[in-house]
Amino acid sequence: MPEYLAPGVYINEIPRLPPSIKTAPSNIAVFIGYTERLELDSLSLLNIPTRISSLAEFKSCFGGNALHQFNITPVQRGQASDVTLATKGYCLTQCSANFLLYRSIALFFSNGGCECYVVSVGDYGTNITANSLLAGLRAIQQDVPASIVVMPDAVALDDQYDCILVQQTLLTHCSQEPFKRFAILDIYQGYTATSRATSNDCIDVFCHNIGVNKLHYAAAYYPWLNTNMVRTSELSFANIRHVTELKTLLSMELALSYPKRDKKNQALHQQRQSLIHRVAEARTASFNQKQYDEQQKVHQLLLSASPFYSAIMTRLAEKLNLLPPSGAVCGVYVSIEATKGVWKAPANVSLSSVISPCQTINNQQQQELTITPSGKSINAIRGFSGKGVLVWGARTLAGNDNEWRYIHVRRTATMIEQSISEGLKGLAFEANNPTLWSKAQGMTENFLMQLWRAGALVGAKPDEAFFVNVGLNKTMTYTDIQQGRLIIQLGISMTRPAEFTILTIEQKIS
Repeated sequence: MPEYLAPGVYINEIPRLPPSIKTAPSNIAVFIGYTERLELDSLSLLNIPTRISSLAEFKSCFGGNALHQFNITPVQRGQASDVTLATKGYCLTQCSANFLLYRSIALFFSNGGCECYVVSVGDYGTNITANSLLAGLRAIQQDVPASIVVMPDAVALDDQYDCILVQQTLLTHCSQEPFKRFAILDIYQGYTATSRATSNDCIDVFCHNIGVNKLHYAAAYYPWLNTNMVRTSELSFANIRHVTELKTLLSMELALSYPKRDKKNQALHQQRQSLIHRVAEARTASFNQKQYDEQQKVHQLLLSASPFYSAIMTRLAEKLNLLPPSGAVCGVYVSIEATKGVWKAPANVSLSSVISPCQTINNQQQQELTITPSGKSINAIRGFSGKGVLVWGARTLAGNDNEWRYIHVRRTATMIEQSISEGLKGLAFEANNPTLWSKAQGMTENFLMQLWRAGALVGAKPDEAFFVNVGLNKTMTYTDIQQGRLIIQLGISMTRPAEFTILTIEQKIS
């Protein structure tokens, strides 16, 4: 009892409940890539993890989408045309870096994402390089409370082997203590069809080069997605690199549609010709608001006056809306965890703002993706009639690993490890004796009991779902105690998904 020196009334509160373990957050993502701006209020954002909670907040901090530019060239032998004028085909080839972060962030929020961290590694005036992306990865090695890592700009690198290098480094990063994160990977050139008959099949190249280390800390998804993130109204002739080529083609269309020699169409011809000449004058529209307004005015007039121009803008939007799936899938991870828990498999969920997968996958092809010849698993994204576009797989890259085959098993185990580790820090430097062991065991068992009741662990009763051991001659020796070690052993029975539903049908013979 404390010594009371003055008369009065004293109150002693006696704690009746033991200290508890709080569930570690596991639904915060970090996105690494390129942004429009690198400063906010004169402060540099380069390689600085910045927390945002909406697309509007992202725009206020980092700016918007890049001005992706394209060349218009006549179709060469073996090429497919994007647009056609007078039976002649033309290709729209992107000639600027394909910065993917902004559109991936938009997909993330569209699919249930809430707050996340963003690490900008450069602006749109620089080239996408592996070194910059790796510098962004190093920036989150400090105390950033993120459990999911997404790097969509990795598949925009010019060299697929640079992409693999970045992804391998990301796997190593996610496996490191103390944070242990999970990576969502895209397939380089995952918009192409998969065919085992070719030597450069995107799936085979990815599986062969990604290696065999730390595979259960990541999942990969195929194919890329046709989305509606970029609208035609957001584009203009500013997205065409050489405006003179566009003017030539528009003049050709005008001559075919409204020939000068036709007096009835002469006034309309002059009106359209004047509009075409205004294209070059409005080309510098991005430098001030007045010029931007003029650009949009000319753009809208061209959309209504020129079917060829309208077709170009539609095709540009389709190309820019072809996106890797990591942003959308990350949104699914976050929304599933918020509503059902990290132990729910992030699959059989429809994707928002997605029109279709860019490649159609049938059952036979998905069997080849579930377990590839290299033993790795790729999760399919498929379209189903009446259901939309679904994430149709929940496996880590470690397809042959019976213990860590499923995404939610790996992520739930990580959450349990981090929660218990953080919760037991309050016991540091206490006397390593049976009192401490009993307290540590009670705290851990109470935490696991809550998870079992929530459905994270499988078992008809707690003893079947988990066990916790701690104590002398159980988990520690006298040497361990003398060296200050508190060793706790726990076992957990994780839920597995009903990945294969098998119906056994017998015909009753009467």
